[in-house]
Amino acid sequence: MKAYLFWYVSAQGATTEYVYVIALSYKQAKYFWFNYLKHVVGWAYDYDLEPCDEIDKSQFIRSHDVGDILGQNAVI
Repeated sequence: MKAYLFWYVSAQGATTEYVYVIALSYKQAKYFWFNYLKHVVGWAYDYDLEPCDEIDKSQFIRSHDVGDILGQNAVI
């Protein structure tokens, strides 16, 4: 299990928001990421197609479930 870091910008000139997606594989992380963009964010001015970072489970401080989507200030 890994935490994949994606980003999006909601509007032109807005600050960049970072999101951690907990998944078993890269393919699964992209599925959760695009569902989050579609159903939670709704529309984004710009967004990441590839994760900009990934954290291995051995580095997690807290336990998380597959499919969790955590904000940029979350304790992973």
